[in-house]
Amino acid sequence: MSAPLGGDRLALDITAEARTRLEVTTAAATIALRGSTTDPATYDVRLTVGDDASLHWLPQPLISAHGSTLHQTYRVELAGSARLLLREEQLLGRSAEPPGRLTTRLTVRRDGRPILDQHTDLGAGPRPGTGPPCWAATAPPDNSS
Repeated sequence: MSAPLGGDRLALDITAEARTRLEVTTAAATIALRGSTTDPATYDVRLTVGDDASLHWLPQPLISAHGSTLHQTYRVELAGSARLLLREEQLLGRSAEPPGRLTTRLTVRRDGRPILDQHTDLGAGPRPGTGPPCWAATAPPDNSS
């Protein structure tokens, strides 16, 4: 899909109920493109897998095209006996072009307890909190008395 464009807000909510098997894919790559606004696009995916259920999330690649800014989140909720196969392929730029800006966050919880929380920040553009290194040092306590 040629989306999301700058400013778009896309969301998917996919659930594999208890004792089911579900495989989800896409027909083509997702291409993040610069839109008519400089606002970032968002793409939120929520995957829920019930007891004794299986979900295979196998989309085609996500391409971060030059000039785009995309914030993508994955929130995964697994029941205790749930199974998940998740593939997320990210390509930075199209052939012979620099990448756009892509930030992602993947959080996975099993039975409500966090088991993975991963954040990536890739591609062009300034990153919050970056700049010249700043160092702070404190002297050790004076224990001579």
